[in-house]
Amino acid sequence: MKTIKQFTFILFFNFLFCDLHAQVGSFNKQLNCDSLRIKWVAFLTGGRYNPNDPDIKAKLKLVESNASSSYNEGFSHDTASRKAIWADVKYNKSADITTSYTRLFSMALAYNSLGTKWYHDEQLKQDITSALQWLYTNHYNEKITVPTTGGTNNWWDYLIGSPEKLTNIIFLMYQDIPPVWRNAYLRAIQHSTPNVASYTGANLIWISRIIVLSSILSGDSAKINYAIDAIRPVFDYVAKGDGFYIDGSFIQHNKHPYTGGYGVALISSLAEVMYLFPAINSTMPSSFQMYSWIYNSYEPLIYRGGMMSNVMGREICRSAMNEHVKGRQLIEGLILLARQAPARDAERLNSIIKAYIQESGGGIGFSTITLTLMAKAIMNDKTIIARKNYTAYRQMANMDRAVQQADNYAFSVSMHSSRIYNFESINQENRKGWHLSDGMTYLYNVDQKQFEDNFWSTVDYQHLPGTTTEENSTALTNKVSDKTWVGGVGLLDRYGATGMDLAPFSTTLTAKKSWFMFNNQIVCLGAGITNNDGRTVLTTIEQRKLGRDNSNTFVVDGITMPSLFDTQQRTAIHWAHLSGNVKGADIGYYFPGGTNLNMRRKRQNGRWSDVRTGADSAMNTRNYLTLRKDQGNHVTDSNGPEN
Repeated sequence: MKTIKQFTFILFFNFLFCDLHAQVGSFNKQLNCDSLRIKWVAFLTGGRYNPNDPDIKAKLKLVESNASSSYNEGFSHDTASRKAIWADVKYNKSADITTSYTRLFSMALAYNSLGTKWYHDEQLKQDITSALQWLYTNHYNEKITVPTTGGTNNWWDYLIGSPEKLTNIIFLMYQDIPPVWRNAYLRAIQHSTPNVASYTGANLIWISRIIVLSSILSGDSAKINYAIDAIRPVFDYVAKGDGFYIDGSFIQHNKHPYTGGYGVALISSLAEVMYLFPAINSTMPSSFQMYSWIYNSYEPLIYRGGMMSNVMGREICRSAMNEHVKGRQLIEGLILLARQAPARDAERLNSIIKAYIQESGGGIGFSTITLTLMAKAIMNDKTIIARKNYTAYRQMANMDRAVQQADNYAFSVSMHSSRIYNFESINQENRKGWHLSDGMTYLYNVDQKQFEDNFWSTVDYQHLPGTTTEENSTALTNKVSDKTWVGGVGLLDRYGATGMDLAPFSTTLTAKKSWFMFNNQIVCLGAGITNNDGRTVLTTIEQRKLGRDNSNTFVVDGITMPSLFDTQQRTAIHWAHLSGNVKGADIGYYFPGGTNLNMRRKRQNGRWSDVRTGADSAMNTRNYLTLRKDQGNHVTDSNGPEN
């Protein structure tokens, strides 16, 4: 009913036509901008759907709930003397503008979603349109000065965050916003985001998409042409700087591994542009390389539907983000790409998508009704066979990461060198990331919540698993070491050896660290461990998050250890066994010849606000087992095995 009403209404207006010639090859025909607008609105809302379908009903309930939270909790209806739209938004930082448009988008989506209580609610419509006018008049218009730096007045909010949400609001409320105001909002967007400038990677795709969408609304064919053509460089492999590398690496912000952060945003946004303009594949031959990205850059880093944390950058410190949320975002991009891929790639992508959804056990609730419907179609298609038994070893040398995916587990190592920064901490995020790339190891098995469920708010950042560090040391962000050697070699695409010449910036600590990844065995070695800073060096073998009930059994050389104990020093330990949080997640540790260990099993506390300024300050508690080997303080090689 909704689609018919909308189409009938549009018949009364003159269509806008966009001529796209020259640079966008087969687009040299007239495109109907109103048709593109209707297509995008249908993508945002779900178009035609059955509101009584259980999966759709669940999604509509969430859309309604999000709108209600935005609308009912502190929204100011006083249009005459309004000082702010919400009581908790002070507009003393640029993020408040983005927050306002984000809330208004949730309200506009519910207003346009058949099956919610807010569908075509007249008062809601009036409040949305008046709030848009207030924001334009007071905070976001063509007269503002757009910043070029980050911080509280952040360029990202003006160029990407706010215009992305505002553009989608205009699509949804197109018929309800008077043309004079609609044109004003578009002027504001075009003022903040006039061109792609020198941006790269995900930022380039974000900005290009905003220009495409705002230009559809204004009927500016030249700008649509320009924005589509601007994405061409993204498809090319790079040899330095931001972008995709042939070895599977993805870099953003110059020297940061970011496949699971900006890389996911890039593929998701690019998939949306290609959904609107599927002819991109035929007019840009290099665009076919993105299917190789999926197999070489993304697939090795997804385990049971979750994206590995060591390529998510500073996003690990965001409480609403975790590995499976990020993995689900990637799946959404794959769903869109599969619909327009060549037959062989479409078959492979659909197989991967079905496997990820089944393995994650997260159902088929996606961010939009459209994507939920597309996912349902894949899951219900019996001709699509879920991918089985994915195994791989990848040495992603250009971003100092190595990963093995075996039959029942995955293992990954985070390193840094003269090529790659140690960690990123900007905008007061990831404030404790000092040692994330000092050889941190990630062991994945059927326990899918190991690096989720408040892991990053409660983990002890001084004892990250796999790292060799100086005791109680910190580090500056965006620093490289003076060592070039981080790398390794693979065997049969299943097994491999990885090494790291560790020399953290501004310390005298050095170490040679190696990992040999076999079948069901991972051998970790350390040698050449020296320092001259007067601090004890330690290697953390494990810091494993235990079950909330702390019922895991921990056995050392045949002796069952207590359920809680403070640091204990044990000598000549040969083996240990830790039962998993779920069945099939047990881990064994073997120390050839015996070794001395410090062991600790305790409750650890932490707040998200400890790692991200302004985040939730509630105290979280989780149980952990930590195993570490103290290497001492040696000017010469301590010659101690790690485990």
